[in-house]
Amino acid sequence: MKRVWVLGIGPLMVASQFLNDVYRMDIYLYNTLLPKNPFDALEALYLCYGPDYYFYTMYANQYMGNRTFETLSMHHLICRSISIHLSEHIEARMVFDQYSFDLKWQRSFACRSIKTRDDFLIYL
Repeated sequence: MKRVWVLGIGPLMVASQFLNDVYRMDIYLYNTLLPKNPFDALEALYLCYGPDYYFYTMYANQYMGNRTFETLSMHHLICRSISIHLSEHIEARMVFDQYSFDLKWQRSFACRSIKTRDDFLIYL
């Protein structure tokens, strides 16, 4: 956890991983791409969610992909694309390629992972 000063708002606590991932992931806030600058992204989250902004910084990062990958627990699974969408919940939209044990492509599939305050859901 880090503290970041946002002009006009003041110090905001933020999950460290969010600061790393905001540069490299496409994160959408109500269908609008969040700025890649972490200060601007935090300001947008704070203005949209108020004190609940921290929940979104905790999970709007590589956590969603990692948790989905661990839950699926399929061998030779590669994530081809991921995007994070924020609204009332956090949604990760991912496309995976699955390979056989001899590393031959078997199939591609899309899935959505949704994180709410109380639950984590995966839709294949």
